[in-house]
Amino acid sequence: LAERAEAVYLVSPHHVAWQKEQTPHADVVWLPNGPGQVLSAPRDTAAFDRPYFLGPLDYRPNRDALIWLMDEVYDQIEDAPELLVIGRNAPSALKARLDAHPKIQHVDFAEDLDATLRDYGVCVAPMISGGGQQNKVTEALVSGRCVIMTPIAARGIQDLVPGQQAEVLDGADAWRAYWSHWADRRSGREAQAIAAKSQNPQYDWVSFETRVNQVLS
Repeated sequence: LAERAEAVYLVSPHHVAWQKEQTPHADVVWLPNGPGQVLSAPRDTAAFDRPYFLGPLDYRPNRDALIWLMDEVYDQIEDAPELLVIGRNAPSALKARLDAHPKIQHVDFAEDLDATLRDYGVCVAPMISGGGQQNKVTEALVSGRCVIMTPIAARGIQDLVPGQQAEVLDGADAWRAYWSHWADRRSGREAQAIAAKSQNPQYDWVSFETRVNQVLS
């Protein structure tokens, strides 16, 4: 089907590379994807001490990621920062666990997501499954937030420089090591947020629109 089509448009560079391997004679084009919501910048530098996890919990990759973060990080170290989880439709067992956790604040839905996240400057994306570009990651990068993520979450972000523009941690040991020194890393998180926003203008909607028009013209 891909080779019979005039062109195949995909929003993830990772999937473009995969499709080209599968159908080398097809015209496969990367079509940039923009943030689903443009968030205000974090309120102050203290926000870079406050992490959040965002995503519906009836979606298995989100649910698996959050459970992994709790099992492998939050239940393994002392002095973890309080984590805000915004995720609707959590299964009853997971909801009970979230509500009972001393370091996690869980809300099903944020009526005003922008206002809710003004005090949170760190987006956590510990994805261990799923694919494509994570909108929550793009939204965070656009708004001047630090993103801490796994390689799976990072692979859909074009031209991202791990360590400089975001923290990409591979494996539970790396996540625990980072979280164990959370308080000492605020300046690094703030610097990464600034670098991602200033050095990657393709993350904003004006640049996305320009690139989309170039592809479709």
